[in-house]
Amino acid sequence: MDKPLAHLIDEIVRTHHEFLPQELPSILDLLNNIEKLEGKEQPKWKDVKPRENTCFECD
Repeated sequence: MDKPLAHLIDEIVRTHHEFLPQELPSILDLLNNIEKLEGKEQPKWKDVKPRENTCFECD
């Protein structure tokens, strides 16, 4: 492994984390809809959804 660790970390973040702020609002909307439709019969959906949307925000 010739690449420095910082370069590897940057590559991982760029590849696997950059899209999250863009995609998570749509995912959260879907989870909200599922919880509304299935929440009474399947309370586990409340555990899937994050408690606050800000937990995924990146600076």
